[in-house]
Amino acid sequence: MKGVPSGVLTLYRINTSNGSWTPCGRIVDGVDPSLASITLDEQSSTAIRGISGTENEPVWLPAPRAAFARACDALAHEAVAWIWPTQQSPISDVPSLRSFLDARPNWRFLLDPVAMLTPEMLPRADDYLMRIFMAMGGRRELGAVLICDARVDDGQLVRVPLGEGCLPIDAMVAAWRASGAGHAPVGVLTPADAQRLARAGHVPERSTL
Repeated sequence: MKGVPSGVLTLYRINTSNGSWTPCGRIVDGVDPSLASITLDEQSSTAIRGISGTENEPVWLPAPRAAFARACDALAHEAVAWIWPTQQSPISDVPSLRSFLDARPNWRFLLDPVAMLTPEMLPRADDYLMRIFMAMGGRRELGAVLICDARVDDGQLVRVPLGEGCLPIDAMVAAWRASGAGHAPVGVLTPADAQRLARAGHVPERSTL
């Protein structure tokens, strides 16, 4: 997954009851091949995406998984550590994310549904997006959500603003609203995307942050 302009995403608190979107932090990608920096309400944290494998040694083999475990242990001293599941990581789908969080209850996670998809999943993207949101949107460990569109470039999904890619945006927004994830800050590519989400309809206000 690629396509974050300048490696920075702005986080917003989105209030669909009054149509407001207020900046509350940012995600800086590219800090390290496996790490990102998250600032939320002036608290800085580290998010681990995982240790990417290679063609000869994919992420599900023992060595990359052991390297990933060591990287997680190295973040254990932080006040708040985050996991950012992606298809290029040992934590790439709902079952692996659930298992990770059950073993590390003090971690938060960044719910990035697009990063959990592959180009082969696009024909049923609406179903996959709903499943991801409904499975994870209500988790107490949810720290933030990334919502964007995507297009296929050289066999990879590339992030683009809402409406500029090939994903079913209405279905994604409906899944976001239905899942209970509306309380969490939302990362988007442009302020216009935040405005679009703020106008998507009512989401009950609550906060676990």
